[in-house]
Amino acid sequence: MSYLISEEGQELLGTVKEFCDKEVKEQCKEYDRTGEWPKKIYDKAVKMQLHMLEVPKKYGGIGLDRISTAALFEQMAMADAGFATTISASGLGLKPVLIAGTEEQKKRACKRIVDGGFSAFCLTEPGAGSDPGSAKTTAVKDGDSYVLNGRKCFITNGGVASFYCIAAMTDKSAGTRGMSMFYVEKGTPRPFHRP
Repeated sequence: MSYLISEEGQELLGTVKEFCDKEVKEQCKEYDRTGEWPKKIYDKAVKMQLHMLEVPKKYGGIGLDRISTAALFEQMAMADAGFATTISASGLGLKPVLIAGTEEQKKRACKRIVDGGFSAFCLTEPGAGSDPGSAKTTAVKDGDSYVLNGRKCFITNGGVASFYCIAAMTDKSAGTRGMSMFYVEKGTPRPFHRP
């Protein structure tokens, strides 16, 4: 597909193609066979700042426009769809924070990515798939916090994310309009409640 991409995007396109041809394409085939997380490849991608294409410049990222970013993801996918998915899904996990998060949350989330982290968008559930109307995860107010209850599955970057944007029902009577998105950092303590 042809794209009219920004000058900055055009400069990156050649670099991304060279990196993917040299470092991603063949190596990822082996990682697919072994089932290992290709940490070395992602460490190199982070050094190249590929993980922060969608982080706005005002928060320390590259802040590329959507068309340029799509062209770069397509180039990555030509080498390995899994590699492209991991990089692009991190941007998807950041999007709710950029759209509706507080300024403090935006700064924290972007810093975590700029510092080499990834994010995860958590919607899919067992028995519900990616249909938000069938989701069962709930969030109940408990003082100044919320307690989330439920299960998510098939979450890209779930095992390596620095933070998660988790969809949960806060008002079941409102259907999907009663769903909220929660910013949860890796390592957030879990409350333990006995029945």
